[in-house]
Amino acid sequence: MTVGAVETRAAWVVDLRRVSHWLIVEATRSGKSTLINALVAGLAPQSVALVGID
Repeated sequence: MTVGAVETRAAWVVDLRRVSHWLIVEATRSGKSTLINALVAGLAPQSVALVGID
């Protein structure tokens, strides 16, 4: 699924079948929540289970 764009404005595509576990760590106001929102919105129409730990 496409979750954003990289510096060159190319699509950033995440293949969760290949890498199913993610650790999202970055500085404050760097876009972590935006990435998680894009992932959840992209997966919402599908039959999947999501587990989040904060």
